[in-house]
Amino acid sequence: MDSLCFGDLGEKRDPLRVLIVDDMASIGGLYASVLEAHGVRTQSVAQPERVPEVLAQFRPDLILMDMYMPGCNGMELASVIRQQHLLDGIPIVFLSVEKSPQIQLDTLTLGVDGFLTKPVAPDELVLTAVGRARRYRKLRAYIINDSLTGLLNHSYLHAQLEYEILRARRDNKPLSLVMIDLDKFKNINDNYGHQIGDEVLVNLARFLRERLRRTDLIGRYGGEEFAIILPGTPVEQSGEIMRHLLHDFGQLCQRGPGATFYQTFSA
Repeated sequence: MDSLCFGDLGEKRDPLRVLIVDDMASIGGLYASVLEAHGVRTQSVAQPERVPEVLAQFRPDLILMDMYMPGCNGMELASVIRQQHLLDGIPIVFLSVEKSPQIQLDTLTLGVDGFLTKPVAPDELVLTAVGRARRYRKLRAYIINDSLTGLLNHSYLHAQLEYEILRARRDNKPLSLVMIDLDKFKNINDNYGHQIGDEVLVNLARFLRERLRRTDLIGRYGGEEFAIILPGTPVEQSGEIMRHLLHDFGQLCQRGPGATFYQTFSA
């Protein structure tokens, strides 16, 4: 079981995340403690109506869900989740005392990925949750991330923006979108070569990830253009954030063949 703690150094920096949905908080807490002992970050929800909000904030790699809950059963909730484009591929594993093979098979028609019968042994819980969460995270990275920078790609960024606009309108909260363009980027490629140009793009991507919140969404829009979605951030505050980032990034030394230089961007 020790080998399940962390698949790689990436999981140490950003642990797998599992959302547990169970109306009995004590059971949810028990499952959470088992998974957290193996390096998994968890969040438990006892009210099914809170799940959409928590999904947007927590962004889990797997959902463990009780099949029978007051007011909303797991099959209904799974169906709602599967209707949301951005959540379509997230693994859902049901937790239930249900032993009927037919009912378990019926859940598969909803796109549910597995079924664990309560009481669940700790080893089975960890093996199922960690294995499926790892596979989803790897597959998701291929689908949504830019291959060079690791940031969100153009198409997924657009999908996230549509979702965040709808959420901002629903919750009556501000939302900012920032477009970034590296200044005179062609000169870098001409003077130092495309490999150095790629390194500058990667440096900016790493810088933005380190300096912005985890809830902020960063994407490579194309070429030397980047986009940042800042939920809950009014335009004046986003402008101030970008002024600080521009100043600090401009102080970073970039290295080319036999020379160093400094790079700025416009926002």
